[in-house]
Amino acid sequence: MLAVAVAAAALVALPAVPQGNLIRNPGAEAGQASPSGETTVPIPDWTTTSTFTVAPYGGGGAPDFFTFPPRSESQRIAGGENFFAGGFKAGSSTASQTVDVAGATPFIDQHLVGASLAGWLGGFLSQTDPGTVTAEFLGGSGAVLSSLTIGPVTPDERDRDLKFVQKTATGDVPTGTRAVRVTMTGVEVDGTYDDAYFDNLSLSLAGPSLLMRVRCLGHRRVTVTAGIPVGLKGRSVTFHAAGHATTDRKPPFTTTFVRRTSSPVVAATGVVTVGLKRGAIPGRLVVHCP
Repeated sequence: MLAVAVAAAALVALPAVPQGNLIRNPGAEAGQASPSGETTVPIPDWTTTSTFTVAPYGGGGAPDFFTFPPRSESQRIAGGENFFAGGFKAGSSTASQTVDVAGATPFIDQHLVGASLAGWLGGFLSQTDPGTVTAEFLGGSGAVLSSLTIGPVTPDERDRDLKFVQKTATGDVPTGTRAVRVTMTGVEVDGTYDDAYFDNLSLSLAGPSLLMRVRCLGHRRVTVTAGIPVGLKGRSVTFHAAGHATTDRKPPFTTTFVRRTSSPVVAATGVVTVGLKRGAIPGRLVVHCP
């Protein structure tokens, strides 16, 4: 077990493209919402300007009794209890955070990483207050190398209702990127409230992954092979299957195990040479055998 733990720690230390949603507090669920939506509250993990705030679904109260999207809208988009809002008498307001992606440097600098930005954007009835979300790819000095933007949504896209609309954008992560700055921006155009609403933001990166194949054998035995993407040189692959970890250091990288469930999951991490450096790439396969 100690050897397995040491090997796992070594893999974690290698450069790798981070997985999952990289935005912290992406749905305004951390911290407290403004009960009326009119006051400005601190938002964990975000740096704000003007009166950018967090409002509760179904909220709105004294002194002006603003009406916000109902709880039924939260249920429709899985929005939780709260959402981000531009704020009362905001003019223009923002919330931003910066994500460190320097750990993926070898893959980014070989043009092997893509990015996806997504989120639900909303507004108030027929008012036109525009809301946008921008992901800026920053170099080591902080210079902006390129960006992705989603939004705004128009009143017609929202059926002139208190609805959210999902927006997405994808693109390549430019060479030299070491961080990504995500910024929500709302602009007050109509009325006295900046009705640019945001929820369930997501920023994800996609890098190379192992090409997993399965061969079903007799007596519930399974062989899984992990192929290395073109342009990379494989050094080893560690497989996690049936409660055990095994490492193969010679291609074709394979493991064989006995199925204990009908559809076991095999996870793998490959150590590869990318450019002049080593890095780790993931793999995952759900085994389906007759």
